[in-house]
Amino acid sequence: MPEEIEAPIKVKEFTIDHVPIAKARPRVTSTGHAYTPKRTLDYERFVLSCYCLAYPEFDPFPEDMPISVRIECLMPIPKGTSKKKTAELSKGVPHVKKPDLDNLAKSILDALNQWAWVDDSQICELSISKRYGAEPKVIVRITEIAEEDGCQEEAS
Repeated sequence: MPEEIEAPIKVKEFTIDHVPIAKARPRVTSTGHAYTPKRTLDYERFVLSCYCLAYPEFDPFPEDMPISVRIECLMPIPKGTSKKKTAELSKGVPHVKKPDLDNLAKSILDALNQWAWVDDSQICELSISKRYGAEPKVIVRITEIAEEDGCQEEAS
């Protein structure tokens, strides 16, 4: 009897060559209309364009597939930093200033929703880091979670 061959785990990884930008709070006009600030919209469009360049075929992770998302934000080193300090920070020193991690994740996850995956409820694992880097950018890795490691639905 032939051995059963396991399907490879689906992985998508791409880079956003841009300074990471956090999701801004919605603004409200004097008439009560809520809108997303232009800077946030522009960044989300840029994130989506980077994803589409890396994966031109529309092929989101299927709706019933649990996924893991890893976001690595490399933040810019402040201008005027000495060469010695720049060399030190470039080694991946944690970035403990604004923007907040949750807002960085939100801008990227919102941009990829319905493109990289069908619904963000599929994300069962989320990991994000923020550190200094010689070149500011974001590295995103989306991985299928094996069935035996997947999201566990609560029993009724």
